[in-house]
Amino acid sequence: MIARISKFRRSLGDIPWALTDQALVSAVNFLTTILVARMVQIEEFGRFSIAWMIILLSKDLQNAFINSPMMSIGPKQRAKYLPLYYGSALVQQLAFAAASFLFVFAGCEIASVIIPHLFVPGFSLALAAAVVADQMQDFIRRYFYANERPVAVLVNDIVNCCSRLIVLFLLFRYSPTDSVGTLWVMCGCALMAVAAGAFSVGSLKLDRDWIAATAQRHWGFSKWTTGNSILRWLSSNLIILMAGSVLGPQAIGAIRASINVLAPRNVLILGLTNVVLVKGSRKYQTEGAPGLRHYLAKVTGLGLGFDVCVAILASSFADEIMFYLYGPDFVPYSFLIYWIACINIIHFFSFPVGMGLQIIEHTRPFFLSAIIEAAFGVLASYFLVKWFALPGTMSGLAVANVILLCCLAPPLIRRLRR
Repeated sequence: MIARISKFRRSLGDIPWALTDQALVSAVNFLTTILVARMVQIEEFGRFSIAWMIILLSKDLQNAFINSPMMSIGPKQRAKYLPLYYGSALVQQLAFAAASFLFVFAGCEIASVIIPHLFVPGFSLALAAAVVADQMQDFIRRYFYANERPVAVLVNDIVNCCSRLIVLFLLFRYSPTDSVGTLWVMCGCALMAVAAGAFSVGSLKLDRDWIAATAQRHWGFSKWTTGNSILRWLSSNLIILMAGSVLGPQAIGAIRASINVLAPRNVLILGLTNVVLVKGSRKYQTEGAPGLRHYLAKVTGLGLGFDVCVAILASSFADEIMFYLYGPDFVPYSFLIYWIACINIIHFFSFPVGMGLQIIEHTRPFFLSAIIEAAFGVLASYFLVKWFALPGTMSGLAVANVILLCCLAPPLIRRLRR
């Protein structure tokens, strides 16, 4: 019995560490939002929400342009070339961070001129700094994942997340701040984690030829996923924003509340992302297509089982969950939990398929699917919301996920059969 347990633990590998880390990050992000919401007025919380959306978009672009290529290509490098490869990746990250700082700062300043009173003084600089610090900390943790050091990732995130939570709690109790102060806290805590992680990074080497070659290979990997990140961010939010404009802001609140009820399943997906790319790349490198197929099948079984359990649990107590978490005003919208549960299950099938495409470095289908999803959102979102209200909104989200799966699965199946 003990031998079987030990074998099962070894088969899980780094997954428990990755899930623990993701649970920590998700919990602290949730508590950060609660503390900020209680610390500031609604208008100021709106500014923070805009900042949070920009940080998430920045992270998506970073993942597409740098992190995902690094986690897929890095494990395939020979040991003697690792310092050169990761040194080149760091140069690319620094250049991307500098461009992000200028773009975010200039964008916020221009928006302040066009829409007066949109942002308070100092907001542009604080947000640009927070974006850069968040990127650098995420690069450090992805570097550790690429080198199969999940404990180092967890320690680094503890430094970042726990320090942020402690500082914000102290501010909440003794000296409430605004969105600008909150962003500077996030920036400082992320930089503290970067400094701590820098001591654990292995040797890095810089070579002009390697920098150019790595940038070219990363671009070949990310040229489709970068555009995909922008289009998918827009398409996934368009129909929800349309629901708010047609049905009122309470529609967005109800949808977001329902999505948050099933948020625990996101911990699994985000945690697995950090492991599957690295492990799958090694499987593909050593065992070829059969090894990758077998590994992705195991990931699908593990994740789908968890997703179905969360969906059944949330759907069984939908009214009670809405009442105790959000209050009686949200109970009439508890039917949305059933929709979100089904949509999440459809969406999960795209996860191992998407990981497989990234591992074999065939990312063009991501961009094509994003174009089709965006076109569907533009053409159908208004009519679905106008004619069918919230059920129409949920139907649109479900169709978008079906489009994604139909665009990604066939190319992967064809390539793994070769």
